[in-house]
Amino acid sequence: MPILSKLFSSKSRISSGPPSPTDVPKSPSSVASSSSSSRRLFAKAPPPPPLSYTRPMDWFDGETLKPQELKPSSSSSSSKLRGKGGGKGEEVVSSVVGGIASEEDGSGVISNDPALEPWKWYLTARYEHFLKTLNRLSATHPKGLEGFCSAYETMGLIINADSSITYTEFAEDIAGASLIGDFNSWNPSSHPMALASSSSSYWSVRIPANADGVLPIPIHSEVKVRLRLKNGETVDRFPAYLLRATQQQDPPESNFRARMEKLPPRYKGVRLPIPRTPRIYEAHIGAATSQDNAVGTFAEFERDILPRVKAGGYNTLQLMGIMEHPYYASYGYQVSSYYAVSSRFGSIESLVSLIEEAHQSGIRVILDVVHSHSCSNLEESLNEFNGTEGMYFREGKEGRHSVWGTRIFDYKKTEVIRFLLSNLHFCVDRLGFDGFRFDSVSSMLFKDHAIDRAFYGDYGDYFSSNTDHEGVEYLMLANHMLSTLFPFITTIAEDFAGFPTLCLPTRIGGLGFNYRLGLGNPNFWFGLLKEGVDESTKWKVTNIVASLGNRRAQLGENSIAFAESHDECIEGGKTISHWLFDSDIYSNMSLLQPPTPRVERGLALHKLIRLMTCAFAGEGYMTFMGNEFGHPEWLEFPSVANGFQSSHAKRQWGLSDPERSLRFSELGTFDKQMMWSEERGGWGSGNLAHVFTQDDSTGLIVFLRSSHLFLVNFHPTRISRAGKYPVPEHWNKPGHYKVVLSTDGGLAGTQVTSTGKLDVAPLSALVVARFNNAGGMLKGGR
Repeated sequence: MPILSKLFSSKSRISSGPPSPTDVPKSPSSVASSSSSSRRLFAKAPPPPPLSYTRPMDWFDGETLKPQELKPSSSSSSSKLRGKGGGKGEEVVSSVVGGIASEEDGSGVISNDPALEPWKWYLTARYEHFLKTLNRLSATHPKGLEGFCSAYETMGLIINADSSITYTEFAEDIAGASLIGDFNSWNPSSHPMALASSSSSYWSVRIPANADGVLPIPIHSEVKVRLRLKNGETVDRFPAYLLRATQQQDPPESNFRARMEKLPPRYKGVRLPIPRTPRIYEAHIGAATSQDNAVGTFAEFERDILPRVKAGGYNTLQLMGIMEHPYYASYGYQVSSYYAVSSRFGSIESLVSLIEEAHQSGIRVILDVVHSHSCSNLEESLNEFNGTEGMYFREGKEGRHSVWGTRIFDYKKTEVIRFLLSNLHFCVDRLGFDGFRFDSVSSMLFKDHAIDRAFYGDYGDYFSSNTDHEGVEYLMLANHMLSTLFPFITTIAEDFAGFPTLCLPTRIGGLGFNYRLGLGNPNFWFGLLKEGVDESTKWKVTNIVASLGNRRAQLGENSIAFAESHDECIEGGKTISHWLFDSDIYSNMSLLQPPTPRVERGLALHKLIRLMTCAFAGEGYMTFMGNEFGHPEWLEFPSVANGFQSSHAKRQWGLSDPERSLRFSELGTFDKQMMWSEERGGWGSGNLAHVFTQDDSTGLIVFLRSSHLFLVNFHPTRISRAGKYPVPEHWNKPGHYKVVLSTDGGLAGTQVTSTGKLDVAPLSALVVARFNNAGGMLKGGR
């Protein structure tokens, strides 16, 4: 079994995207070197060849298209599928395809970003090919797009109404196949499979129910498929659409076992509306336990952690590591069985129970989905399923990620698209998920997977011979399918390259994501922290404003802001709190003793960093479990490298409980106040903040967002005196003003008749709202 850790592209440059007009200046610090998410286990990749922007683009099916040939067609490739209606409505693609008007040519994104105009030829060609593929895929199934994306209803091991079982598998270029397992004493001659037709690659066998009406294959019994290759050899594989795999823990065994499992029913729980501001709580089920040498479960999380998430004011739970993965220390990023939930955490039923309870608590649940690469293990994964490299994955070096050692899907193949789109459909329709955070999107957008690439906003870096058009189109298909069939879905892209059009609707030519993760935010904050906390006295607020404000929001592309996620604290990495408090985090955090200068400064900066990130850097916010209260230690899962120790594969939740009298509770309380303040005021997703003051000499930032005035003082010793700092004119008039959030807690709730009466203490911030005479919060105005 390969021992691999999830690594992001080494020495890549993080970009929030090509430059956009904003109220704030840009700074070179807003584009900085990204940090690896874990220790590097591989040699540095060789430098990539220079890009070519002028030679013809190699498109999906091998045709060569020159820029002058890439003109929008007068008759859309979607014209075969028409909807009903009058006038222009007759020219609308049917709802099966998603209601895309045939007169659209993919250049609608230019209205959001006029700088895309020189690339119109590429955008129209990309969109035309997308419609052609969408039309083709929808036409392969009588139920159109939804039928195509529901392959799990007929593939794999399906229990029929009469208790018989039908097993269907896709396998190209093989001589034969048999279903084997405990039920037939592993006899390959007992249940041979037959081709649906001589020209088909679908193998199937129907096993009648037992005479007493009992299932012929007991639930949870072990099964495999044996494939007979054309050279006479045989290979045993897990069914591709397997719903259950287990790995014995006591005593531990390295191999997984494929198990018979019934298809879960369609999710019937409540569906919550898309929140105005996603406030995301990122979590790992196994590491959420507080027990030593244990792996957390879905049931434990539902009972113990979900109430904390609700009380903390978060409205979205993001779960990582849910798909089955053989190597626990991969954090779930080397998936082997895409339709099986990790048996370490519990059953499908227990996961659905957790999601239902989250919905009852007003919390949506999104899945960290990994379609960018796949586990390279044999037998228990899709790798070399039929004995060749190229059934699910690209062949040769293009089919392997040179840093991660994992396999790269062949996104142009119909069966691969069907498998992956159906996986998304399954997670929503059967498990109840409300959206997806797509992992490592940058790797899917570029042929070189953006390894050792720098992105400074030049559009030529994104639309070039290095662009992976097949990966781009798959993402368009995925987002289009989800938004069409499940309008309540939210999708988020983990993209450090700042790919333009990534977060614009597919109907106008975008890739269709709702948000991109603001990966430049933690890169910026950790860059400052690594210079030394003592250097915080030299932090330039102009750099803070420039870096956090550098995104494509004014071009219609929204971001999820975060100061730190799981990436910053895995395998020995230091969290923000660890950087701020250093060794004091272990010995000087008691409320029963005066804080040391380092602790006092660390508490203040921990709050300021989070408030500025949440209020200024995006249209949504995310934190990783435990980091909201400054969890003192990193995450490190058991592996060969650490002798399979699990002392750091947990969270010490009790540190933030008030009865412990520790300063972690102060950080947790502020985070909770910040989340609920955003819930009431909606200031985390309003129009891009207007900055009135950013003064390096005083350390003061004053900005307005969603009818809230933010007064942020980063100076370590200087008080910003009332009336001495500029505020918007209409905020300086007599009225009813209230401090709705304060980082030092003392002024929260204070009511004044003018903002000119508010001092801002060193290393603190105030958030102020206006109210009418009846006590209602006033909205509108900059």
